[in-house]
Amino acid sequence: MIVDISEGNTNNFLVHGVFGILISFAILSIHFLLAIPTLIISIALFSTTNGLQIDTEQKTYKKYASFLNYKFGDWKPLGKIDFIKLVLSIERAKTNQAYIMGERGTSKSMTYDIVLIDEKRNSILLYEFLKYRHGLKAFEALEKTFGIKGQDKIAEKVQQNANSKRR
Repeated sequence: MIVDISEGNTNNFLVHGVFGILISFAILSIHFLLAIPTLIISIALFSTTNGLQIDTEQKTYKKYASFLNYKFGDWKPLGKIDFIKLVLSIERAKTNQAYIMGERGTSKSMTYDIVLIDEKRNSILLYEFLKYRHGLKAFEALEKTFGIKGQDKIAEKVQQNANSKRR
């Protein structure tokens, strides 16, 4: 059984689409019919989605980008997995560029990561999801595939916070 976790449109090909539209307008000055295919492909890039597929029977996975309903990506073996974790990853970065009124910018990136621990105790980052529900779906599929109980660090933290508020 293949479990498909689509993150939807994550705008990974936004720059490509915008660049393609600009090229289409440049080609338009040369010939109208040459610009149409470039424009169609560029607009289609805005609908590209990303995700993860897990084949629970073959124990393989595929990180994919979906373009016009075709999923691009290679199937890879999951190997011998001893433990599975779902963790919250927060990365912060400061930029030196002034954005508005001379203020420096900071960015914060939150992802829900599936981390696999193999038989040699190596940590393997399988996928970084933008939404917890997608990470949880992958986590549960992997638990079922390998028949092991993993650790959902996010659910544990939520429960810990709820318990501390009750006191």
